[in-house]
Amino acid sequence: GGIEKASANLVAYDKTEVLEPGQSETVHISIKAEDMASFDTYGHGCYVLEKGDYVISINSDSHNVLDSVTYTVASDIVYDESNPRSSDKSAATVAFDYVEGQGVEYLSRADGFANYASATAAPTNFTMPAEDKANFINSSNYDPSASNNPNDVMPKTGQKNGLTLADLRGADYDDPRWETLLDQMTIEEMANLSGVCGYQTAEIESVGKVSTTDVDGPQAVNNSFTGVGSIAFPACVMTACTWNTDMAYLYGDGMGRMADEMQITGWYAPGVNIHRSAFEGRSTEYFSEDGYLTGMQAAQAVNGAAEHGVYAYLKHFALNEQETNRDAMLTTWGNEQSIREIYLRSFEVAIKNSEAHAVMCSHNYVGPLWSAASPALVTTVLRDEWGFQGFALTDYFLGNGYMNADEAVRAGTDGMLLAFDRGVNMVQDCTSATSILALRRASKNILFTTVNSRVYEEENLHPGMQPWVKAVIAIDVLVAIILLVAEVFIFKGYKKRKNKAA
Repeated sequence: GGIEKASANLVAYDKTEVLEPGQSETVHISIKAEDMASFDTYGHGCYVLEKGDYVISINSDSHNVLDSVTYTVASDIVYDESNPRSSDKSAATVAFDYVEGQGVEYLSRADGFANYASATAAPTNFTMPAEDKANFINSSNYDPSASNNPNDVMPKTGQKNGLTLADLRGADYDDPRWETLLDQMTIEEMANLSGVCGYQTAEIESVGKVSTTDVDGPQAVNNSFTGVGSIAFPACVMTACTWNTDMAYLYGDGMGRMADEMQITGWYAPGVNIHRSAFEGRSTEYFSEDGYLTGMQAAQAVNGAAEHGVYAYLKHFALNEQETNRDAMLTTWGNEQSIREIYLRSFEVAIKNSEAHAVMCSHNYVGPLWSAASPALVTTVLRDEWGFQGFALTDYFLGNGYMNADEAVRAGTDGMLLAFDRGVNMVQDCTSATSILALRRASKNILFTTVNSRVYEEENLHPGMQPWVKAVIAIDVLVAIILLVAEVFIFKGYKKRKNKAA
């Protein structure tokens, strides 16, 4: 058909059990036909499974086919708003046309990559085109009032409705009691919960929310404030090399167990960006150059941690494939198909196959917008298309002339990764209904995630006597009994000696 696509794509994998010499095992693998669809950026503006023959093969590696069958699609299947893919909450449509940039030549597969030389040539112009520059937003030209909606109505705040956050543990995200609970919060509480969200989520008195502790990182759980750390696991690329989802689950399960023992609730991991380059600075934290393999491994790590009530932050969302200058307004450009099929693929697969309720955004720009300030990224795709329910956190909040809470919260990001009030990490517009509604949504997302975590398990909310205390009491009782028995024998011995003397 007319949509450019790779000649080979990973769509499924599995492992046998350990096989002794002479043993065999039949492995059953199924895929959905829609998983073979490609994003038609310049045609239908959505995913399309084009008519034609698709070779489904079992390979020993990406190049060598062991066996194959041909699957024929009789006519184009268009996954638009009237027919979204079954895995989507709403149809995936063009959201990143603003990221393509002006005057950029992208490598094309047409005619055997005929434009390779020109597309990969060193740049001759280092100036951003005027149209892209006009759309470029940082703190110097961001005006929150420009996005105010005059139809927004200021919500209630500071009400005394008698609900506590614990009352909503296990409640659906759309449960009407959330609105009653959120009415109880003050604007100051919402701004603080969102703005001071680094390595913690704050205690909120009005709704009885307890504080939580969140920590780094992918290889070990380390609390920078207490100095307490866990044992470390191998780099994530080693986990991916096993092609074993059970191993990935054990990795997440181990991290979750240790986090729980350390009273940590949020885990800043796993990293799921792809290995765009072998020299990319955080490749040890990311699984693979393949989005599907990365996503499936990460999903099981998330599920393993969730078994212990620990929520894992999938990071860095998104297009964080370069560390150099990543916090200096590094601007990443891409076309819609490459963004969705390569750079967002790992996040999409991980979220759709796990209990993911937290995401960490990235430092870099996606087109002319900081990633955490991109409504297309953190609202349209993450929540509306993929159905993510939880909260999105910024990467470490340095400010640096472009990170500000007003822009991030209005775009759909919920928390700023900073442990104190630095100014720009706190929402400044506390008067417009648009801003307060955004803060209210951010607060709900944070509350929804934390109330369904380990801190709201009964034994943590109302802990009984700690095991070590019980042990000490038992030892004290035992010692007392021994001393009492000894005292009785001593007293009897004394009386016996006294009677003999008499």
